[in-house]
This record gives sequence, C-alpha cells and structure tokens, in this order.
Amino acid sequence: MTETPRKPIFGFVFTPRQIQPGSPQVRWIRVPARGPLRLAVLVLVTLFSMSLLGSALFALAGMRSPAGVGIAMAVIVLSLPIIGLVSRAWVLGTFVNDTGVKISRWWRTEHVPWPAIDSVDEQAGMGGHQVILVTTDGMIRTSIGSATLDTLLRTEAWSIAVDRMQTWWRESRTSPPSAA
Repeated sequence: MTETPRKPIFGFVFTPRQIQPGSPQVRWIRVPARGPLRLAVLVLVTLFSMSLLGSALFALAGMRSPAGVGIAMAVIVLSLPIIGLVSRAWVLGTFVNDTGVKISRWWRTEHVPWPAIDSVDEQAGMGGHQVILVTTDGMIRTSIGSATLDTLLRTEAWSIAVDRMQTWWRESRTSPPSAA
C-alpha cells in the first residue's frame, strides 16, 4: 500500500519546487551565516526602533492637543530613516549562488559573475583579514572579514567562510551553471 504524499499546509501560497539533480543554485546564500553577535545587535536594534515607532503611534492616537500631535508626528517622521537603516542592516553581507557573488553594502549592492573573478584571496589589514575578489578590473572587497560581527571570536567560522568562497569559485570555473 502506497502512502499519499503529504501536502504542505500553505501549499497554495508557497508551491513546493521539485529539485532535480544538476539544477543550478538560484537562491542567494549568505557567506558566512549571521553570527550570534550580529543577530543579537540586529534583534535589539529592531526591537528598539519598532517600540519607538509603536509608542509614537499610540501617543498619536491618544493626543488631544495640536502640540502633542506635532511631537508624535515628529517622532514618527524621525524614526522612519532609522527603520530604513535597520531594514538595510538585515540584508548586508556577501551572498553567492551559481551565477556569481552579490555584495550588499549600506548604500549599494554589487554583483560580480563568477567568470569575471580571477581568484578569491585573503588580504591582511589593520582590522584583521578580509576576503577579496580579484577581477580583471581590480580588487573587490567583500564583507567577509575575520573581525566582523559574524566571525568575531569565531575563527572556525572565518576559516569556513574563506574555504566556502574559494570552493564555490573553483567549482564555478570547472562546471558552468546549467539552464533550468
């Protein structure tokens, strides 16, 4: 007797994809994964900014005087850039997939395809070591460093991140991603 396949609860929203052998990695994977220190800072800053905005909204709802409404509106307007920066902080980092490397910084995001990268190296600096991408146009610094919030006091995570980047680069040189 064969068992009927289980259907996900929210299958109508998130349709499951059948992963076939040899299919390319299209989802961006963060290298290294967020460390405990980065997660703690992000969660605390997010909770603080959301509680600031929430308290301002409640204060706005209960205000009866024009001066109180003005102050509450000023707090809301001043907290919007903070919320924008906190949202951006959640997506900062270096990401890889079969097409290349995506480096999300505070004000811009760079995409470098694997064929344009000549090598993935380490470079020593004043703040520890950092992974750089050597291209025909020059060097591109990644956000992967030995003294970042992701790898601080976690030398094994730093070593794994460097190895993962170099391995992904090597494997992308030998077999180009196949079209799905």
